[in-house]
Amino acid sequence: MDMLQNNNLLDLQVTEETKTSFNGLAQWMNIYAIISLISLVVSVITTVMTVSRFSRYETSGSGSSFFGLAITTGISLLMNLTLLAAAKNIKGGIAGTDQGLFNLGIRKFNSYFLIYGIITIIVMVIVFLVTIILVFAQSRGGF
Repeated sequence: MDMLQNNNLLDLQVTEETKTSFNGLAQWMNIYAIISLISLVVSVITTVMTVSRFSRYETSGSGSSFFGLAITTGISLLMNLTLLAAAKNIKGGIAGTDQGLFNLGIRKFNSYFLIYGIITIIVMVIVFLVTIILVFAQSRGGF
């Protein structure tokens, strides 16, 4: 296994076209992450304003709203910071022809998609379970 890790299996030839492609990829990764972070800030401000308006009516939902906001903010920050780091490392690896930095960027990009996939699977399972519960409740005449 060590022998496979030491050898470059793909033997990637870095041409000017390859550099341009990876720089373009890194640029779009930066743009996407920055837009997502701006969207996150807008969502946080909107949620805080909405909860503060409804808290005047003494509803008990404000605690769960802030809990959901904290989880969503944490996941979004994790994903977007991972994407920004990947873009920075890929761009730096290409610019400085540093294979280690480039590989780190690709690994971070891989981690981004791994996080995305895990979250997608969790959401799909939750939707599936909620659907089953609703169908079962409907067949029993409601809650």
